Amino acid sequence: MNKNRGSQFRKWVLHLHSLYSHSQLSNQYNINENNHEERFDEFLKKLNENDIKAIGLTNYFNFSEQDYCLKRKLEEKGIVVFLNLELRLENGNVKDETCDIHIIFDNLLDEKEVKCFLASMTAKVVNKRLDSISSKDDYKKAVVNFDDLVKCLNDKSLNLKNRYMIGILSRGKGSSRLSSVFEDIAERCDFFIHSSDKQKNIEEDKEYLNSHGKPLLQSSDAHSFEKIGGKFSWIKADLNFEGLRQIMFEPSERISLGKDNPDTKLDYQVIDSIELSDARIIYLNSSLNTVIGGRSTGKSTLTNAIAKALGNEHFVPINEKTEKGMHVFDKDIIIHWRDGQEHQDLEFLPQDYMIKIAENDILRNNLVRSTVKSDEGNYRKIEKYEEDTRKNQNEIDNSIQEWSNLKDKLATLIKPEGDKKGIEVQLQKLKEQISEQEKKSDFSERKSEEYRKSETELNYYLNHQRLSEINIRNLNDMGSIEISLSTPIPSSDDTKFRESLEEYIEVLKTEVNEKWQQKIKELTDEQNEIFSENKLKVNEIWNSEIFKQGQTNISNNETLRKLIEIQKQEQLKLDTFIKYENNKEKIETQINEIQTKILRSYAKFGTLREKLQNEFEVKATPVEIKINFQPIKFEEKIKYLNGRNTTNNNFIEEFDKDSFRKIDNIFDALNLSYNQGKSQNDLIKDVLSQHWYTINYNLQYDGDNFEQMSQGKKAFVVLTLILEFSKDKKPVIIDQPEDSLDNRAIYNDLTNYLKEKKKERQIILVTHNPNIVVGADAENVIVANQHSEDSPNTHGIQFDYTNGSLENTYTKSMKYTLEKQGIREHVVEILEGGKEAFEKREKKYK
Repeated sequence: MNKNRGSQFRKWVLHLHSLYSHSQLSNQYNINENNHEERFDEFLKKLNENDIKAIGLTNYFNFSEQDYCLKRKLEEKGIVVFLNLELRLENGNVKDETCDIHIIFDNLLDEKEVKCFLASMTAKVVNKRLDSISSKDDYKKAVVNFDDLVKCLNDKSLNLKNRYMIGILSRGKGSSRLSSVFEDIAERCDFFIHSSDKQKNIEEDKEYLNSHGKPLLQSSDAHSFEKIGGKFSWIKADLNFEGLRQIMFEPSERISLGKDNPDTKLDYQVIDSIELSDARIIYLNSSLNTVIGGRSTGKSTLTNAIAKALGNEHFVPINEKTEKGMHVFDKDIIIHWRDGQEHQDLEFLPQDYMIKIAENDILRNNLVRSTVKSDEGNYRKIEKYEEDTRKNQNEIDNSIQEWSNLKDKLATLIKPEGDKKGIEVQLQKLKEQISEQEKKSDFSERKSEEYRKSETELNYYLNHQRLSEINIRNLNDMGSIEISLSTPIPSSDDTKFRESLEEYIEVLKTEVNEKWQQKIKELTDEQNEIFSENKLKVNEIWNSEIFKQGQTNISNNETLRKLIEIQKQEQLKLDTFIKYENNKEKIETQINEIQTKILRSYAKFGTLREKLQNEFEVKATPVEIKINFQPIKFEEKIKYLNGRNTTNNNFIEEFDKDSFRKIDNIFDALNLSYNQGKSQNDLIKDVLSQHWYTINYNLQYDGDNFEQMSQGKKAFVVLTLILEFSKDKKPVIIDQPEDSLDNRAIYNDLTNYLKEKKKERQIILVTHNPNIVVGADAENVIVANQHSEDSPNTHGIQFDYTNGSLENTYTKSMKYTLEKQGIREHVVEILEGGKEAFEKREKKYK
């Protein structure tokens, strides 16, 4: 069964000498009249063993009947055979040496037409027609003039126009051995042929010649079985002369001179074929498949059906109510992958998808972010930035909570009643009165002083005894608490690795809790000892002689007792005032410190943004991704200031201009009015709970900023972004990417881009633009047709398809539309400007 996939890379050897190459000139096949079949079998075996699909069967100056017979026999065995006539030019090089030239004839050219040419062309020196050259002496002396040769080939009576190609032997960059006359001949040839053993020479020649629009072929020049298959060219083309001619239009893309097949895509990343209803199968190429057709002929229907069959997230089924969605066939299709397995991997970019992404900042930033993931180094910078901002925000949130608690604590402080100054004056007066009373009693002034000292000490030890009791109770409560380690363990498929981390954390937890209990015991013992020491001191003072005498003196003097009692009450009032002021000052100091800490932490956001902006840069020529930060509008997050007054409006306007400056003064008295029962404290919390900037990805293409591009150019850049940075090589479907691009942009940007990306991944592309199909040298063109009276399909099938290469060309008198002509003719007929696109392609190196 012919699985037509369009142009494919196959091995071609276009300079391979015939078994019957004239024995006078190095024929080493050792063929004689008794071993023809044996030598043919060996010749065929060598071709098949080396998977050679097409050859240039070469002989000097003319072909024998045996050559024609050999061609027919090889073709019967599936080998495509072109006759290659090797001639010697009289025109010399810089060393005055003659040079070989090759004429490759259309493989479908009738033998009679080749013979007519041989009978019409005369060799110089021997002065004989080519078909008359036979002696060893003739072969050694015969030469042809290049101009005479071209004139003969172009003789209309010979009917050879576009049915031959002229090649010349390459010896290094096309110039090292050429005279000026010879350079002119080389320029007029269609291709160069190489048989060097040095890879460096081949690569240099190919680069040089391709840059001048000339294809270079590697071939064996084999005269023996041993050399067959050692040197060859990978040519991407149909196995016919029209396919071979394509190397003149795409010299670098259609030829590969490496040892391995250039198609290196993995089998699971290539869709092999699409099976439609009625067992119809469309075979796909691993490179660029373009789907063309008139309006409503089933182009997008086909790609939509592929997306549906593979469960792609961008496929949207028809909504019965709105009738919006993506049309598919009545019956589901079957997708066959090249590895024979089932896969779901597919990139599907439906019609207008790129434009929607281009016009929506959120969607575009999400796409860019997912794209940047392919650049692990730069994506790690973003992750580090987000990690650092989260950590910084958590620190700020904790500080804000601490600040809020302090504000609440300050608000709950109750100022004592009375007048502190008056209390202080009263205490001084009481002190003087107590002193006078003590003088009147038999309790000496010295004893009074000693008593007051012991009383002060007693209060000190009683207070510390109280504190020890509180500490011991708290330690008892804490002793029942188990410390847990809430360290997050990163997810990993390595179960053993994860379990080892979990086990170690458990070990640490046990060790920590053991040390914790040990510390609780140490502190409890310490506090018990302090309590005992203070209790001992209290008992000593209570039992001291001076304290007992003082207590008795107070009891015996009613006036003194009352004064001391009043003194104690006033001192308590003063202590309450002092405690209040100390607490208030302490809390206010803490609030100021935490506010400074918060603003200092908040300033880190600016440093982190600047660091990321300076360090982040992703390039994949010609696309470049940079980062800037988009400020968030105040009223997008906070609604309770709007519409109040001019002061509020000015605050909002200034915040949107420079949020950093306004935040730096957020703790000052702002004199704002608030809705929804809010206050400045709420504003402070809400403002500081976020950093008021979002990451914005700035795209550039060849130095042009994305925002300044036209809609269509933006869409193309989005497509480039999707394909350029993805390391995933799964197939991609693109529906009409050329929308909104002018023809020049399509030809210069999109076609060149597709030519590069199709080497990396399989592309299925719906288009109505011939510059994409022809300019991007689509390997496989799928032509869609909807059945109608004027354009019928086989069996009246609603949507039918045919496919093939750009070099597939013919016209036939057939009933059904898709069978009437070749792919080239369909392209010209369906796509406006198709003919011009082919002409442009074929003239670009002329």
